Amino acid sequence: MRAFFLLALFLPATAFAAPPRVRLLSVADGTARIRVGDGSAETRISSLVHSLHSAGITSFIFEANSDILLTKLRSRWLDTGIRNVTILPPAPPSAANYPKLDPIEAGVALKQIDREITSEAKIFSRSREDLINFVSENGFPENDDSVTPENLISKKERAEAQLRQFMSSTPDDQLKLSTGIDLPGNPVAKHLASYQEALKKSRQLKASGFGSKHPDRVAAIEVTEATHQMALDELGSVEEGMRVKIYQLEKRIEHLPIWRRLSETERESMTQAFQKKRAAYEASLHRILGMKAARKAAERSLEAVE
Repeated sequence: MRAFFLLALFLPATAFAAPPRVRLLSVADGTARIRVGDGSAETRISSLVHSLHSAGITSFIFEANSDILLTKLRSRWLDTGIRNVTILPPAPPSAANYPKLDPIEAGVALKQIDREITSEAKIFSRSREDLINFVSENGFPENDDSVTPENLISKKERAEAQLRQFMSSTPDDQLKLSTGIDLPGNPVAKHLASYQEALKKSRQLKASGFGSKHPDRVAAIEVTEATHQMALDELGSVEEGMRVKIYQLEKRIEHLPIWRRLSETERESMTQAFQKKRAAYEASLHRILGMKAARKAAERSLEAVE
């Protein structure tokens, strides 16, 4: 399991001409792992942490020989909303979290991820079926009396048109389309915003005369690559979200008259039951999409070794 999470986004670090340096080892499950060399610049560390935090990373693990500078910075970072900062001595090359995996180790990690995907797929299938059955039988909670069948039909037609356009587009075009799709907590839109910010910063540094090996340029490039890959890995969740949205609208149209006749107590009970089933479905969806993204990353790491 440890190898699985660390492989969720494998990012070989971009090297400088010589130490000191700061190296992004991996980004997985909301946590970034960074190696800090002796004498690394405070601005370089802070720039990388700020960029990753803007991209949605809330926990950081640092590998460093000395924790004096990082301990000073930790209190500042925690005040900005970062949940956790852990400082560890550098891991030896033989450790499971070392970024360069040999072919045998990478192959074992892939098999482990496949087992996890198979297991989670069964849970996901059950939770999805449970939610679909509930909505099929009872509809979608309707507590806003201003909603009309005409409103819902119009929303459904727009969502269907968006899905058709999305499915007929290339991955790069899907990224662009995703920013205009109305989904709760749209992950692609969040990652693309961070990607554009990092790309803009990289270009500004280049225009100001900073070379490609300057720490700030390297940090911006690393974040650009990481956030772009995060956005690509989330395209599956956007498609799934759109299909669920269309299905929900169909059932809302069908069951709206029934919900209008329910008492307030009945509405509340039905709404709570729906929310419980939806929470189970969304949790499993998040896990399985993360596992699939991890498998892609593990494959990339194996290719890099070969």
